Amino acid sequence: MFFGTASWANNAISSSYALISSPFYKQIANVKDFGAKGNDVTDDTVAIQLAINSGAPNLYFPKGNYILNTSGLSSLLTITTPMNIFGDGMNNSQLIIGNSVLSSSNVLSIIVPTNTTFEGLIIRDFAILASVAGVGNNGIVFNTTSSNSQITRLELDHVVIEGLGGSSVYCNNIQPDSFYTNKISNCIFDGGIFMTGSG
Repeated sequence: MFFGTASWANNAISSSYALISSPFYKQIANVKDFGAKGNDVTDDTVAIQLAINSGAPNLYFPKGNYILNTSGLSSLLTITTPMNIFGDGMNNSQLIIGNSVLSSSNVLSIIVPTNTTFEGLIIRDFAILASVAGVGNNGIVFNTTSSNSQITRLELDHVVIEGLGGSSVYCNNIQPDSFYTNKISNCIFDGGIFMTGSG
């Protein structure tokens, strides 16, 4: 099953997720439909990347602890198409970074291709946590290094990123016209937000 419908999508009218009542938001790649276990034991890195590669505009993490413990990757997870990311809450949907992950490995890289704008992305209600203090590098990387690539009207809400070796959020090569009108609220980032570039 490539596109599931999360329980909160079915109850959008009565929940705080009323914004997902449109057909667009009901195209959801539930990571468990792609083999992720979320059982605090299994390495779910490959399964989650399969969900990302499905082409769905929304990535959903049901309640669970999803272990990411693959070594040798520059980024454990990579997104190159517009994709919203939702969980069931900061205390319920957690990505746990294992101690096999290299100190140079980012957790989630969002790479905007050349001549492309990612507009209105929503990333909310989950956590990225290190299993051991200092493991891995940056939490979420927003990369607009390509020519004429932009991220605008991003909403990052109720996300926790703690314990990693690098920044919680890393914005790479930000220019005045590449990363703007974005909103971060109700988040906990113990590694802070780091930006490179002239933006």
